Amino acid sequence: MSNAQRKAYLNVQRGQFLIGVIVGGLAGGLLGVWFVLPDVRTAKNGFVFDASVEEVWAVFTDPASQAEWRGDIKKIEMISEAGRRQWIEHPQNGPAIQFTEVYAEPMKMYALEMKADGAFTGQYTAEFQEQGDTSTIGYFSETVKLQGLFPKIMSYLFVNQRDFTRTYCLNAQAEIERRRVAGTATLP
Repeated sequence: MSNAQRKAYLNVQRGQFLIGVIVGGLAGGLLGVWFVLPDVRTAKNGFVFDASVEEVWAVFTDPASQAEWRGDIKKIEMISEAGRRQWIEHPQNGPAIQFTEVYAEPMKMYALEMKADGAFTGQYTAEFQEQGDTSTIGYFSETVKLQGLFPKIMSYLFVNQRDFTRTYCLNAQAEIERRRVAGTATLP
């Protein structure tokens, strides 16, 4: 073997070794992420609405209208209106999410189960407390169990549950105002 051939052979060997180190490092990093990041994420948040509890309740328990006032939703597909209502939320980005009502105590508490096939399952609870005639405090809790490495990584990189809840509440407040102006708000 000539010197030129030996150098070429060693360069190929070094390249293969470097590729092996990179691939091994990436695989080790992904396994590290898998074991270090928790599978369950929980967020709790509060929000004060400039609205009666009846107005807040009317917006929060009207899933069919959400595509009209939430910019992050393409469409809402109602599956069942009888008993425990079910619907599928089709967001602008991300997987479709199926919701099922599990509990509703009018003007006080609203609880849902949710699932996005292959991505997560979870629970959402909203509790409302009237503060006089013109404001309502909402307490929100969301817990999701992530399924698989890719959903876990994407969730931790791109989903801030507290910010999502705050944006949802701001959009709900704007919808309450819109309904008031249109004369379609539920008033006490």
